[in-house]
Amino acid sequence: MATQVQRRRGTSAQNDAFTGALGEFTYDETNHTIRVHDGVKQGGWQLIVKTAEQALPYVGSWKTKLKYDAQGLITDATDLEASDIPDLSGTYATLVQLNQKITKNEAITAGTKCKITYDANGLVTGGADLTAADIPDISGTYAKKMAVVTPTVAGGVWSLEANKVNKIVLSSSATMSLPQSAALDLTILNQIIVQLKMVDPQQINLGTTNYLSGVAPDLSQAGVYNIYYEWDNNDNAWYVGAVLKKAIV
Repeated sequence: MATQVQRRRGTSAQNDAFTGALGEFTYDETNHTIRVHDGVKQGGWQLIVKTAEQALPYVGSWKTKLKYDAQGLITDATDLEASDIPDLSGTYATLVQLNQKITKNEAITAGTKCKITYDANGLVTGGADLTAADIPDISGTYAKKMAVVTPTVAGGVWSLEANKVNKIVLSSSATMSLPQSAALDLTILNQIIVQLKMVDPQQINLGTTNYLSGVAPDLSQAGVYNIYYEWDNNDNAWYVGAVLKKAIV
């Protein structure tokens, strides 16, 4: 009869507590498996999986919930129950919420409009063009474009208009006549711009002795001048500000 060879053996618990030498085999009497040891891992490495020791129910049937043991072997199978499904009502849309979904409005004429109407769901229900009544009066809030005028002149005196661009072409000496406070709207910034063209040098009286720079501008040469006046409410007087000059081409 052949020689009988026996390996170390013990229950599954004893094998779990045992650290074998490198390359050593032990037998697991509980699970009828072999353990291979490496001298390091306690319990070694199980090579042969446990076989089922009892008949399994529902073999060959479709089941949605499976029970398995520590070796990964299926030991039972059942169908899902209500308690197996977590409450997702706060995560996904419910039937009530789906019934509240936004439905498109009746067809409207497509277009690009500045003014629209919309419903409580934010859907556009119509569109229209702006009318004058839709635009607020901002004339006293923002700077306005100045109208360009040619002021009246009599006897060499030019009557300048406030808050306008006064265009003047000189061929003789001239005096600028400035509006007085009674003719001004003191709730706004009053200003005058004079576009003055002199082909030949002329004697010019700017109509005030107040200058923002503190010095009267030199207007003794022929050329084109842009002269800026600004009304000072405290001094009740006009001041001459920037004066820009360019040569006549």
